Amino acid sequence: MDRDRFSLRKALSALMGATVLLLGIPALTVSAAGIDDYPYRGTSNLLDRWGFYTGYCTSFAAFRLSQEGVVLHGATLQGPNGKSAFFGNGGTWDAAAASIGYVVDAHPTVGSVAVWHGGEDGAWSGGHVAYVMAVDGAGNATVEEYNWSNYLRYGQRTTQARRYIHFVGAVTRPVVLPPKAPTSLAR
Repeated sequence: MDRDRFSLRKALSALMGATVLLLGIPALTVSAAGIDDYPYRGTSNLLDRWGFYTGYCTSFAAFRLSQEGVVLHGATLQGPNGKSAFFGNGGTWDAAAASIGYVVDAHPTVGSVAVWHGGEDGAWSGGHVAYVMAVDGAGNATVEEYNWSNYLRYGQRTTQARRYIHFVGAVTRPVVLPPKAPTSLAR
């Protein structure tokens, strides 16, 4: 079984590399999106290296983001505007991300994180996050996630969320500084 998984990863990597060479655009992001390579697979309720409990959507999303170079520490992230925010339950991630300068909108892109608030489309009361691994021409996102339809386990589905956080490869909101007061040139 492990040998088959390794062969699948090699084949997927070769396909992604060929796509980049032939078309000049990446087929997927650097992560192994679409493969359950989560390092805490089979464990639950332990604190992971990013500050989330293993087996849950937030831990899996933090894992995928870490593969893209976005690394949370103690469930906290410093954003492009220099501020830091705490990322708790999935339903709070959009507000936390927006507060530190990341773009949050209704348009999925590969590598973005889909967010559902508590009770939205079947999300539990704390909300839910999922990693976007593909987007079709109609704007539907294929996401991979933990703990949605498979309790404490990996799953994939095609869906539309109301909001997406663009941590990677998106323009961030500019930091607006107050104008400087004029200085006098008196000598």
